[in-house]
Amino acid sequence: MLGDTAAAPGFGFASRLGARRLAEVFHDVAPLLDGADVVFGNLEVILSLEGYVPDRLASRHMRGWPRFALELKDLGFTVLNVANNHANQHGTGAFLETCRLVESAGIGVCGIRGTAPWCSKPLVLHAGGERVGFLGYCLHPRRYFPDQTPPFAEGSLGEIVSDISRFRPQVDSLCVSLHWGEEFVPQASEDEAAWGEAMVAAGATVVLGHHPHVVRRADLRSGRLVALSLGNFASDLVWDDLMSEGVVLRCGVERGTVTHVELHRTRVNGRYQIRIDPRESRGLLPLPPLPKEEYHRQARRLDGVMRRRRLLHLTRSLVRADWRLLRQWVTGVVKGRLRGA
Repeated sequence: MLGDTAAAPGFGFASRLGARRLAEVFHDVAPLLDGADVVFGNLEVILSLEGYVPDRLASRHMRGWPRFALELKDLGFTVLNVANNHANQHGTGAFLETCRLVESAGIGVCGIRGTAPWCSKPLVLHAGGERVGFLGYCLHPRRYFPDQTPPFAEGSLGEIVSDISRFRPQVDSLCVSLHWGEEFVPQASEDEAAWGEAMVAAGATVVLGHHPHVVRRADLRSGRLVALSLGNFASDLVWDDLMSEGVVLRCGVERGTVTHVELHRTRVNGRYQIRIDPRESRGLLPLPPLPKEEYHRQARRLDGVMRRRRLLHLTRSLVRADWRLLRQWVTGVVKGRLRGA
């Protein structure tokens, strides 16, 4: 998340970086990325200045600088997923420019909407002597331009399984990227756990989940890996301990089998620098999935908790805020509350 989030008007990730390079905030974790044949990440911002208006909060929200594409390449990233709920926030033109910038930097893009019979456009990377396939999907309800056909991939379980089954014979190993799940809940739902099992049964070697903003369990069974959520990595969501946690997952894959897994816990500090956290992560405990009703009850409760903590963080950070943007944030919050009432 290389842009400013809503709770950091004028002092978020992109604003704070300014002319500084990503390497400064990635310095501690760079050795974890170095030397890997494939380095995957979920790019949950657009990297385009199309339609950019500096004094509009909505225009700056979740927008990174175009130069970040080359800097991500320098850090070692080889493939980025673009299928997430912020992908089309600033319009299709900005999304397509982001994809072009990433590809021109030499990084593969997965999660682009496919053409029939594909739901997600397949991507193949040749790495470590193997053909590694990637598919990406956003399963979160669309918020921006809901009446338009999105340029990124969405899909039902049936469509995703069909893509996996069709693609698997063409590659040695297959990674499926999923933007899914309720925010803040450290346990998946029983439905999500079942989806992960169905994708593995269809031929996925590795399933990588993101969107909940908290770390969830990662299961390795019979040489197949399902990581339900890797938490936050690069971001300005530092207003809660759980929000600042993430995991760098390293694994060895050989001919469709995961041979070993390493989980390195990370934490973002107040200057948005990513640090390696040596403590054992509570997010990696084998927490069982929740029944549907309990899962959604937890999501509602935690949403309220996080809203209060986010407001407290913003209040403590007023001295850093851009007051033009802050007024827009407050106005938006008030309007939202009135609509809710």
